[in-house]
Amino acid sequence: ARKLHVTMHHNWFGPNMKGRPLMRGFVHLYNNYFDNNPASDGYNAAGYLQQQYNANQIGSGGVIYSESNYFYKTNQSTQIGFDDSTHTAYSYYEKNNSYVLTTGTSVKGAPYPSSLPFPYTYSAKLTGSVPNDVQTNAGPK
Repeated sequence: ARKLHVTMHHNWFGPNMKGRPLMRGFVHLYNNYFDNNPASDGYNAAGYLQQQYNANQIGSGGVIYSESNYFYKTNQSTQIGFDDSTHTAYSYYEKNNSYVLTTGTSVKGAPYPSSLPFPYTYSAKLTGSVPNDVQTNAGPK
């Protein structure tokens, strides 16, 4: 069977985004800005402020590498969401992510392995520069 291979980098998710990436297959995400600001003006059907959302959801069978992403005011930043009854195993690795003013409980990833399975080279920026860099450069130019 073919597996989905996706790289997501330098994206700006938010503010007040209702959805979030649901990741299945092999996903490498780095230098993304998950921005949940400014404050919301109401509550959703579950009773939470509209500004609270999950930034990432890992689906059944996902192999996720998360590096140098910046999570700002997200709620339960990374969640596991099994979408089949067998609860297919997943793998979640992370390093150098920043969680600023986040709420709720987020899944913690395992450390990156010493050998990485990426068929390309890349250079992740320092997490502190991600919000400004992504906001300045996101979208059509």
